[in-house]
Amino acid sequence: MIKKIRFLILVCCGCFIHGALAKVEEQLVFKTYPVHLTGQEASAREVQRAIYQYSPLSQWFPEAARHYDGKSKGGKVIGVTHFVPKISWVSRSRKDGLCQLESYIVVHAAAIYLPAVTDNPSLPSTVKAWFMQEYERIKAHELIHHAYNQEYLNRLERYLSEMTYEDSCDAL
Repeated sequence: MIKKIRFLILVCCGCFIHGALAKVEEQLVFKTYPVHLTGQEASAREVQRAIYQYSPLSQWFPEAARHYDGKSKGGKVIGVTHFVPKISWVSRSRKDGLCQLESYIVVHAAAIYLPAVTDNPSLPSTVKAWFMQEYERIKAHELIHHAYNQEYLNRLERYLSEMTYEDSCDAL
């Protein structure tokens, strides 16, 4: 029994020594900007206009505004998925001069910026419903961008897990 336990410990240690330990984390937060609705909005289109009017995202994310302006003919950014991948690793040079990746961490740090109604208890239910409809549309669109980012990181994680060690650690 003791021999079997020792064998299992050696096998586990061998797996850790020869294979890279990987960790992929996701850090998703939802952030909002205020939209002031008066309750006098007479249509869903007027609620959309209020969201466009109050959106500060073009100033907060000028790169998103530049991307958006070429496609919208004067439209404004009303939702943003801000994606900042963080990658760190530990490697060591082997005796044969090749680089061995020992461990890595890929962190998918993302924030999705969406509109939020400022507190106004007197808003009619139809205006609230129009806002929620637009909010859900924007959120669904931004979650598509988030899914693209996740796929990018999944491909990066696969690349790291299958990476050949033909270069020096300096090249890595």
